[in-house]
Order: sequence, then structure tokens, then C-alpha cells
Amino acid sequence: MIEEASGGRLTTNYFRIGGFAYELPKDIFGKLGKFLSHFERKIDEYDTLLIENAIFVARTRGVGVISRERAISYGMSGPCLRASNAALDVRRDIPYSIYPKLSFDIPTGRNGDTWDRSKVRIEEMRQSVRILRQVLDGFPQGAVKVRAPRSIEPPPGETYAAVEGPRGEVGFYVVSDGSRKPYRIKMRKPSFSNFSAMPEILRGLKIADLVAVMGSLDLVVPEIDR
Repeated sequence: MIEEASGGRLTTNYFRIGGFAYELPKDIFGKLGKFLSHFERKIDEYDTLLIENAIFVARTRGVGVISRERAISYGMSGPCLRASNAALDVRRDIPYSIYPKLSFDIPTGRNGDTWDRSKVRIEEMRQSVRILRQVLDGFPQGAVKVRAPRSIEPPPGETYAAVEGPRGEVGFYVVSDGSRKPYRIKMRKPSFSNFSAMPEILRGLKIADLVAVMGSLDLVVPEIDR
């Protein structure tokens, strides 16, 4: 459905300042509604087959633990931080877009281990279904984007803005010197901070535990290199 709307399979280019590049396909809401009903049943299946599986629990519970305090000190965010019992979500704590009008919960773990990081992601799938259903019920009519100038000259100064991405806080720090070109831009992607905690998370574990721990951190290597 994302490919049908944007034309891109992996790296999409669809959002614009104040809206979308062009209209959504006419039948996209019907497809999304059917998918949500199907996917919600599948989440329960994944939960039973994987998260509560005795072998999975034995290999993940108590493995790769990082405390709430240490996760915060490393700058971790997203499901990795919330699994350590820190209920931080940019959509709720620094609200933007339509999120203040939506109702959703912030799943958290207790121990900050590999099992908790996996369980939090399963619960976030349920919350995503909940959010999408609310959006389907109240999707506005009208223009797909606002008429915005092609370039702007902001006053000198600095600003930081962030959104909640799948792996955590995605932020942009921008410094303006008053011209059309920014003096400095720094992009904050969550994988770098989440990955930086690896030496502490892996301390005392076996090499066989590495795959499960890295999978639970959901790292994207090109994102780390920014």
C-alpha cells in the first residue's frame, strides 16, 4: 500500500511540507481497513508462537540487560528505551502533527532485557493498529498539501525538532545565519545511540547471544554512520 501511494518500495519520497506530494489512491482506505483486521489477528499469533515460546523465553529473558538509568545515559530512545521501563515517546511528550488528538498507550518493559525489547515491539504493533483505525475514522477532506514557498530565509538562530521513528527519536538540529542555506544541520538518528550501549549490554554474554541481542536493538547500519 505504501508503494502504491508513493511509488517507492523501500525509500519513499511522499511527504511534503504541509501534506503529501499527491492524492492517495482512491481505494487505499478500504485496503487498509481489511489489512488491519487481518494483521490484528496475526499479532496475537506472533505473540503466542514467539514471545511466549519456552525456547525463546529461555534465550532472551535476563539476556542483554540494560537498566533504565544506563539506557537514558547512553541516549537510547524508542522501544529499546521503553523496554527499560522509561515511558518516553515523542508523539506524546513533545506532541506534533495530529497525535494530540489520538488515543494510544506507551508500552514499557520492566527489566530492559532482550525479551522485554521484543515484547514492547509486539505491543507497539497493537498500538499502531489502534492509531490507524482512529485516523481512518477522521481522515480530513481537502487539498493534499499547503502552498508553501520553494525557499525561505529564516532569521538567524538555532532550533531542534524531533519525531518518533520506528527505532526512536529522529531529530534535526538546524542553525541559521539568516540566508537561504542553513549554516549547520545535524541529524539525530536513534540507531547510533542505541548501538553505543552494546559494550555494556553484551558484557558477560556468550557469542551465541549476540544475534538475539542485536535483533532486539533493531539496528540500521547506514543510520549509525550519519
